[in-house]
Amino acid sequence: MNTNPFVAGCRAVYELASAELRASVAGLDSDGLNWRPDAPDTSTIAILTHHALGSTRDWICIAVGLEGPNRSRAEEFETAIASEVTAL
Repeated sequence: MNTNPFVAGCRAVYELASAELRASVAGLDSDGLNWRPDAPDTSTIAILTHHALGSTRDWICIAVGLEGPNRSRAEEFETAIASEVTAL
């Protein structure tokens, strides 16, 4: 394991954020994950989860000087997820 304090801090932030996301979607079925409020320009829980994880990975890569993952931000906002397991 990397002993660099900065990397350890990034890992801790990522682990906390992903644990909070897991807790937020725990027990939701596909209808709950993909429900969209009846208002313009809204996103589902599935979309927000997918985007938050992608964004977190990007920022961590930037922080440690690595190339970010191949990511299509626009496609994240078209996400539909079948279960909480595939959400995370």
